[in-house]
Amino acid sequence: MTLVSLLDMPKGEYTRELNRLPYRSEPPAAANLDIFPPSVRKKREEVLNRKSAQLPSGRIARLANAVVFGSGGVLTEDGYLISETIRGTAERGNAPIKRISGPVALLRKPGDSNYGHWLAECVPRVYEFRAAYPDLEFKFAVPKSPDWMRKLRLTSLAWAGVSQNEIIWLRNSSTLFEELFVMSGNSIHSHTHDASGISKIVEVAEKSQRKGRRLLVRRPGARRRRLVNEDEIVRIAHQNGFIDIWPEQRSLQEQVEIFSEAELIAGVTGAAMTNILWASSDCRIACLTSSSHAEFFFWDLANIRNQEFSYCFGESLNAELRAHSDFHVDPSLFERWILG
Repeated sequence: MTLVSLLDMPKGEYTRELNRLPYRSEPPAAANLDIFPPSVRKKREEVLNRKSAQLPSGRIARLANAVVFGSGGVLTEDGYLISETIRGTAERGNAPIKRISGPVALLRKPGDSNYGHWLAECVPRVYEFRAAYPDLEFKFAVPKSPDWMRKLRLTSLAWAGVSQNEIIWLRNSSTLFEELFVMSGNSIHSHTHDASGISKIVEVAEKSQRKGRRLLVRRPGARRRRLVNEDEIVRIAHQNGFIDIWPEQRSLQEQVEIFSEAELIAGVTGAAMTNILWASSDCRIACLTSSSHAEFFFWDLANIRNQEFSYCFGESLNAELRAHSDFHVDPSLFERWILG
């Protein structure tokens, strides 16, 4: 196998070029960046102080007799492994156990079992596939696991205009596609996304008209990235009218309805914070996160939604664990954010 990027493949009748538009980007309304040493702080500021964001040009390739394996790895019939479809290195799985005919667009990427990556990076691809090939009647190859995400995937794809009979469910076993459409990345981890596609999904989701909720997003049973003084933060939140929300216990539509009613949303960095997408543009967001975790994902989503976003960085208890370290947030910092 030879590793190759879709962007390095020759242009021709079997490729389509994707030009992405810039979108507004604003620094956080508040962020205690003084918690970082100067060199680290400078790197954070380079991203957070930008005024606009834009994905680089992308490409869709139309591949004949390509094999999809594992978590979406793609191997062409002439032995090229598409680099955008894997994380790190990948071994091809067993021989294909089934063959699919007709045009199929791949809605898989490393991390597609994560709620946030699925909504922000997989579903928006539907629009670009269809815009690039308006005369084709696609089916869409979608991950079947984990099983708990099946209804969520159906709902989110329905918002993008994909019916259940247009879905081909894929497990990690190898499948041969006679005509496969594969897209280069539509995100730069973790700070730039397809703003147009995300906005279209938000627009069609059925949101509530009520307003005024204050939501504290909880992470029950978390074994890493734990807020060690959570009890203290929860007490302050409750004193200021927040209610607890455990999004994973709700259907996707219920999450949309609840978060669309929010005026304030706070929570520890995690996939459940993707639900800020459903909140209105006048909602204020606070993300509580470790000083060893350089995560811009939710700040970028808030920019796409024109929401005011703030960071409450907390002292990491084990910097070697980086994103997975437990941490402690200064309660007064959180309280100041609530009071505005």
